[in-house]
Amino acid sequence: MPGIRSLTPASAACAAALALVACGPATPGGPGPHDPRLDAAAGKIGRAVAGSRTYAGLVLDARRHTITVYRRPDRALDARIRAAAPHVKLVLRTAPYSLTQMRAAIRRVLADRAYWRHRRITINGAAARPTGTGVIVFVPDHPERARRELSGRYPRMPITVRKQTAVHPIWTGPAPTITVSGPLPPKSTVPGH
Repeated sequence: MPGIRSLTPASAACAAALALVACGPATPGGPGPHDPRLDAAAGKIGRAVAGSRTYAGLVLDARRHTITVYRRPDRALDARIRAAAPHVKLVLRTAPYSLTQMRAAIRRVLADRAYWRHRRITINGAAARPTGTGVIVFVPDHPERARRELSGRYPRMPITVRKQTAVHPIWTGPAPTITVSGPLPPKSTVPGH
């Protein structure tokens, strides 16, 4: 939906700097309407929820100038969130699963990649839903079959499967600085010397 951007916990913690890895919707500074105040507040909220076992995720709505935070009921966490972003409109919503629970499910799915390959299901990645409603698993093909089989193997966590080909990041910035530790090879072994 235009104007609404979801954040994974990593991108909430570094709201102004990180792009969301092949895991879902746009992030702060990404496509769609952009509200720097919301991006900054999302970063502060990300730091405030660090280490929380009840936080699930957050969603920015630039059109409404609102951040919706999803979490398991936790008054202390709610107070930290409100203190971190006092000048933006916040909506706190109860989530069925915490980020901790969703990450545990993701680790199980990814740890079973060999099992899934044997069953001819390739898993390209997985992500927690910022609304705390389950996980998303990415496959290159046959998403409906993968959803049925994954849901059967992991019945405690709602799983959505999306067809997505693995995309390798392309560096478009200046050449990175390479630091070499240890001795360099003798000049005679370096081409062109």
